[in-house]
Amino acid sequence: MIGNTRDPKWLEFLGALRDGNVYARGKGGAAEVVVGGAKSTRGDQDVIEIVTAYDRKPLGTVPVSSLTEIAADRRLRIAIKPFLDADETRGQFASPDAETRRGAAMKLGHQAAAGAAPVVEAVLAKETVPRVRHALEEALGLIRLAHGEAAVRVLAAQSLGGLHSFDALPALQRLAADPAASRAERDAATSAVRQIERWSLLVRTVETVFQGASLASILLLMSVGLAIVFGLMGVINMAHGELMALGAYSTFVVQNVFRARWPQWFDAYFVVALPVSFVVAAAVGVVLERGVIRRLYGRPLETLLLTWGASLIIQQGLRLWFGAANVDVSSPRWLSGGFALMNGLTLPFNRLFIIALAAVSVLGMYGLLFRTDRGLTIAR
Repeated sequence: MIGNTRDPKWLEFLGALRDGNVYARGKGGAAEVVVGGAKSTRGDQDVIEIVTAYDRKPLGTVPVSSLTEIAADRRLRIAIKPFLDADETRGQFASPDAETRRGAAMKLGHQAAAGAAPVVEAVLAKETVPRVRHALEEALGLIRLAHGEAAVRVLAAQSLGGLHSFDALPALQRLAADPAASRAERDAATSAVRQIERWSLLVRTVETVFQGASLASILLLMSVGLAIVFGLMGVINMAHGELMALGAYSTFVVQNVFRARWPQWFDAYFVVALPVSFVVAAAVGVVLERGVIRRLYGRPLETLLLTWGASLIIQQGLRLWFGAANVDVSSPRWLSGGFALMNGLTLPFNRLFIIALAAVSVLGMYGLLFRTDRGLTIAR
């Protein structure tokens, strides 16, 4: 089959055949196979641009009615697909982007086609990025586990267990329970399953701790303000959440300003939005304190009712201005993605940023209140 030639021009032809763009021009034994391009209308006739099947030399524009479409049925499309997938994968392995190469390796591992093993081995010999090499080794193990001899499957199971491959777990469990497999294969598969399950428990534990820390950081940021206001001023601020909402909507506004006026600097909006949100929330807090709360010190019930009323006013104001539906704040590119801590666990950069911000805020408040003269005066 022409797909086995791996000739890019023939692979392009197969792609056109799959998409229904291959036609026969002429009748009987004199018919010529051509590839169709853009269609248009000339007068009352539909016409199409055609090129030769292999080297894509233009043959001009002909009436559509003069061509006979060569339809690819389901069986032919299934036969073509592996060659086109392999060609696409080879292009991805040539990409300078490590994540693209890693994605191609994972795709081959999921497909586990026997013919992909030489391709993976060749790429693995040249690859230097650790996470891509891990994906390639995992793909090779999955392919050998699916198509290798008994001794090869034993080695593949041991390799996948050492790699802690979550994707291999179903296949390993099937092999461990397969009565037709040899004892060595079943033992290797069982051992690999245990390794992967132990690793999965560790990953889930670390992930749960990290998620708890990130959520606790958000609550910590909220509670620091409440604790300072109540501890130093004796005011129960029922509008605390609404002041934080004002900061969040300020970030949304700054984002939209950058998106509309300086799209080339969009990733920098967050650096501007962070201080702006603090300033807006602080300014509204100052207005509340200077306007009414100052006159109610020592009267906690009245301040509670007053700040509750202020919270309702702020809520309705935000709904009138921005609408009742939630609004979306996009993370800049430098906060997208994550840090691969271990196989199966990636810590998102935005969560790491929240934890760092909470730590810096708490340390900053501690330093201000207990390590400066002004802070000691306030604390007293």
